[in-house]
Amino acid sequence: MVIKAMTHEGLEGLITSFKKGMRIFKRGLKKAVAMLEKGEEKGVFVWAPSLKKWLKDPDYISWLGTNLFFQTLGKFNQNASRKEKLYQKSNKNKYG
Repeated sequence: MVIKAMTHEGLEGLITSFKKGMRIFKRGLKKAVAMLEKGEEKGVFVWAPSLKKWLKDPDYISWLGTNLFFQTLGKFNQNASRKEKLYQKSNKNKYG
């Protein structure tokens, strides 16, 4: 019974990680497709042919998605920090 519960919990964790990884990969893929289209349009791949190969590489696409994830996370943290400062400032004005 304990083994089944541990296996079930382990599988849930694995599935959750897989879902997060897929979301990150999808973000990277969306960005890679946009960059491929822009690169073709602007002639970037004439002078940077390796970039075209990278944008089709699953590892690079994952890296793009991870990078976008951390950029989004950073913006979220900055916004939360600003809200906290405004909250502290407003309370200081009320009670200070």
